[in-house]
Amino acid sequence: MLKKIVKIKSVGLFNHATCITPEFNKATLIYAENGRGKSTLASILRSCATSDAASIHIQKTFNSPSDPEIQLFFDNGTFRGQASFDGNVWSCPYPDILVFDTKFVDKNVYSGTEIDSKHRQGLLEFALGEDAVSLKQQVDSEAQKIAERAKEETTADKALALHRGGMALKKFVNLLPDEQVDEKIKLLQARLTAANNNEALQKKQCPERLVEPSLPIDKFFAVISKTLIDVEATAEETVRSHINKYSNQGFEDWLSQGQSFSDHDNCPYCGQTVSSTNLLAAYKAHFNEAYKDLKLTVANLFQGIEKRLSDSVVHELVNTVEKNQLISNEWIEYTSQQKFELDSNILLKIFGQLHNLFYKLALAKQNNPLESVGSDEDKSLSTDLWNQVLIEVRKCNQSISISMDEIASFKNKLSSENIQQLQQQLDQLQLVRTRQEASVSNLVQQWQDAKSAKENHEQLKATARLALDNLMNKTLEQYQDKINLLMKKFGVLFEIDGLRPDYVGTGLPRSNYGLKVKGHNVKLSSDSEPSFATALSEGDKRTLAFAFFIARVEADANLSNKIIVVDDPVCSLDRSRRNHTKRILRDISMKSAQLIVLGHDPHFLRDLRDDFKDKNVNIPTQLLKITRVSSDYSDFSSSFNVDIDCSSDYYRDYSLIHDFIDGKPVQDIRTVARAIRPLLEGYLHRRFPRYIERSKLFGEIIGQVKQAQLPNPLFYLKPLATEFYEVNEYAGDFHHNTNPDADTVYIEESELRSYAERALTIVHKGTN
Repeated sequence: MLKKIVKIKSVGLFNHATCITPEFNKATLIYAENGRGKSTLASILRSCATSDAASIHIQKTFNSPSDPEIQLFFDNGTFRGQASFDGNVWSCPYPDILVFDTKFVDKNVYSGTEIDSKHRQGLLEFALGEDAVSLKQQVDSEAQKIAERAKEETTADKALALHRGGMALKKFVNLLPDEQVDEKIKLLQARLTAANNNEALQKKQCPERLVEPSLPIDKFFAVISKTLIDVEATAEETVRSHINKYSNQGFEDWLSQGQSFSDHDNCPYCGQTVSSTNLLAAYKAHFNEAYKDLKLTVANLFQGIEKRLSDSVVHELVNTVEKNQLISNEWIEYTSQQKFELDSNILLKIFGQLHNLFYKLALAKQNNPLESVGSDEDKSLSTDLWNQVLIEVRKCNQSISISMDEIASFKNKLSSENIQQLQQQLDQLQLVRTRQEASVSNLVQQWQDAKSAKENHEQLKATARLALDNLMNKTLEQYQDKINLLMKKFGVLFEIDGLRPDYVGTGLPRSNYGLKVKGHNVKLSSDSEPSFATALSEGDKRTLAFAFFIARVEADANLSNKIIVVDDPVCSLDRSRRNHTKRILRDISMKSAQLIVLGHDPHFLRDLRDDFKDKNVNIPTQLLKITRVSSDYSDFSSSFNVDIDCSSDYYRDYSLIHDFIDGKPVQDIRTVARAIRPLLEGYLHRRFPRYIERSKLFGEIIGQVKQAQLPNPLFYLKPLATEFYEVNEYAGDFHHNTNPDADTVYIEESELRSYAERALTIVHKGTN
């Protein structure tokens, strides 16, 4: 599809025009007044299809110092790019464009009132394309081409014999390309080498999973939470009260050491007797054997912390991973690459956190063996941190397991390899690679082209002339039936008759046909009566030309890829033919890649848009407009509301006032003030068409209302006479026929809104 007109420069009225947004759609309807550039645009699109630079040069903008320059952007799914005209040639012509316009009519149907041999030859070429001419040329050249192609085929065959290694030519030629052939050869060579070294590879070292580190968190917290519940409560209370008198943290340990020097009767610290007190008994109970064991266990905690949470544990894991990676890499030519990752930074950080936490808790327990140390939060944090360690280790082990499985699978497969079959496969792949080499592919292409061309020329030599005659007769017969059916639907009173090919004059094929009007023969030439010039109206002639075009379009087997351009399809047509034209364009739009309609009748374009929007059709449609810009040149408008262009003045005034009251943006509120009086005039003209002349202004209508008597229906407007007068008095200030200074009257927006609402109230309520 044509998506954008990027640039049209120095062509006709398009001095420097662009239409990048909005993009063209499947159906694109372009409105323009006569003389704004529709025909120029149609001619540009035809030139892009035919690469006809001359048609662009003759339309160069008057007095423009620049050469014509055109840039069109297309996107049809397979081609997405720009077709550019640089003043001399098209960079990328787009042949799938068919254009109906006055140039089509002039070339293929008639000029003015004349149909001559040029038109009939053009019509045949349009109906048949270039096939008929090329068939004639083939008859004279096929014999020579057959000999030339046979010689080329033999030369290519001899050259290919040097590359196909004894393989049959047809089989070698039909080898399918393989983009991964080099990789497959490499892998197959590796398999072959491995198969020859099976015994050594079966003994080759493989990577091993990491041994997960352990951390007995439950055991650690069980130790630091012990409190010697087996010690009597009174003893502990007595001892603790004594110990608490001293602030030195080592005091309790000092007491414990001193008991070993006791003689059971005297105090080892002061020499006094202690037999009569409970204090010594309490000391003994406090520092019993269980307490010693607890202290020893607590002291051993530090050794366990250093053993399990030191950086060396992490370094050992990392070293093991690196060793495994080296082992795995040695298998890379046989299995896929697996990367073993263990983030030492993460582990070192976690180990550091756990080491600090455990050391802190163990130290606290050592200083206060009888007190429970460590909270549930400490234990939960420790568990979470250690789980992160295990996650990292297990994730690494997962990669190692994949590598181990792949190696094991390779070893199992290796033991069943057939060396002879592998060699055959390798030879086949090497021929595939040779077949893909550019020089060999060129030779194959030369052989295929020569062989195919020779066979084709042999067939064409025997059938060319017969095919030419059959093509013309059959196509024109069907073409005539289609044209007459189309014209019947248009309601015309004539038909074409005897459409056939002939070789009169130049010896080149052309069309010949006659006309029948109400059953009477009508000559195409103007030297007899009746003739084409006198028997057909302008609308009839235009209908005939359009039928020629549509019959060809509908018969196009490639219509789904075509862009159909129609310029002023309803020119000189009456209502019934306009309606049938809409139906035809709708059907063409559904079948073609894109339909572009250029027209100067907004009502027809609006109706066509509405037909396309029908739920049973639903053709995506875009409407554009070619407008006048400075210096009377033309450009494309990015916004075109066809409904507004087709609406009446009354409808536009009503919509403008209604939008203003609703608070919608209005470009100039003075237009709202000026719309009030014509809105009321239009309303009253429509309500009382026989009693208020269309020439009457609002003030005159108010006078009629005041004087009206029954049975004059204007009598029923008398209750509104005062309201009419007040609204008219306000609105009259903005019209030059009642106020010469209408353009300078100050507008107070709230006041305008009040009178606008009063005007709409009159329209909506009438006399109620």
